[in-house]
Amino acid sequence: MRQIKIFLLILLIFQVILLAKVEPINEKWLQIDKSNMINLIKVIKSQSSNVNFYKKNLKRFNIDSEKELGFGVQRIEACQYGGYISNEVVIYTNNNKIFYFRMRFSGEDDLKIIEILKKRNSNIDKFISEKYQISLPSNQMEIKRIKYEVLDEENYSIFKKNIADKLGNFLNIPIDASLKNEYKTLVSPFEDYRFGTRCGYAGTQPKGRKAIEVIKKKNPKLLKNIIRGYSVEGRIYGVEAMLELASKNIIKLTNDDISTIKKVLNLNISINRCEGCIGFSIEAKKMFGYKKYNELLDIQ
Repeated sequence: MRQIKIFLLILLIFQVILLAKVEPINEKWLQIDKSNMINLIKVIKSQSSNVNFYKKNLKRFNIDSEKELGFGVQRIEACQYGGYISNEVVIYTNNNKIFYFRMRFSGEDDLKIIEILKKRNSNIDKFISEKYQISLPSNQMEIKRIKYEVLDEENYSIFKKNIADKLGNFLNIPIDASLKNEYKTLVSPFEDYRFGTRCGYAGTQPKGRKAIEVIKKKNPKLLKNIIRGYSVEGRIYGVEAMLELASKNIIKLTNDDISTIKKVLNLNISINRCEGCIGFSIEAKKMFGYKKYNELLDIQ
């Protein structure tokens, strides 16, 4: 009985310590977050597809990068800075017309603040409940994410057709269910990663590198579509993999393969490259100057 009392006392003390560490809500920060959300809702409900409208009317909006993806398409990465929460923004435009728009919050603290804002403002509650999706973590190392995502299928189709006109249509190659995630990573333009082997301080493999290694081993035929895909870096992973396997006589390049590879390498598009902690942009053709690859492609 004495041990139970001691345990309960320790538990009570621990709870008091935890409560003592909880900081009171900073109302000024909360008001900034509320203002941002109301502003965001107003801009989105305008249904404007003009990217300049978003740049002009989103409050506390800071553009981090604007990258040309070729074929008239641009990827914009930005942030709407707030008090407690900041909204990560990704916009894809085709000749300044938005065809993909995503805003995303991440982290448990962000979700707690959003719940407070929902209780304080019915418009925020309705918008978050109807428009945002919560992605549950696939493992314990990931954080729950809440995002708003819109895709204009008509404009997206124009983008895909422009690429197909240049690089050729996808071939009818069956995709095993176990490879769908890796294939999507390498083909979709909405995935974000660098081309490299080990990136960052920790020297981790980029998402694209992990995906291409799986495809190479399990179904290298899919590389024929990956090099015709919609991802700038994904196409380069595909080209590298095809050249590597061809140099080892694991696959044989057809005339169509060689033609498409040459077209990809000659696109006037910068690749996001990484070498350890160093990140930079480079044209694809400058990364494939190896003699054995030149011979494979019949480049003099």
